Amino acid sequence: FIPLMYALPPEGITIKGRVTDETLKEGVPGANVTVKGTSIGTITDFDGNFTIVAPNKKSVLNISFIGYVTQDQCFLKRRCTEPR
Repeated sequence: FIPLMYALPPEGITIKGRVTDETLKEGVPGANVTVKGTSIGTITDFDGNFTIVAPNKKSVLNISFIGYVTQDQCFLKRRCTEPR
């Protein structure tokens, strides 16, 4: 008997993206990306890229970094809250 190990796919939707500086058009490394209202979060890599698993397509991502305006990003055609 050989035990097989495998990972079940995470529930939810995998979102991949890039956080960029609007003026410089460059990635922002180390930015915080969280799913609003949850404890789910990650940080961007050296090029500003991230991957996060959100509970559903209606999830709102909260993106923050020191010295920048915190923003909420929606993925459906509906209104998000304004940047803080």
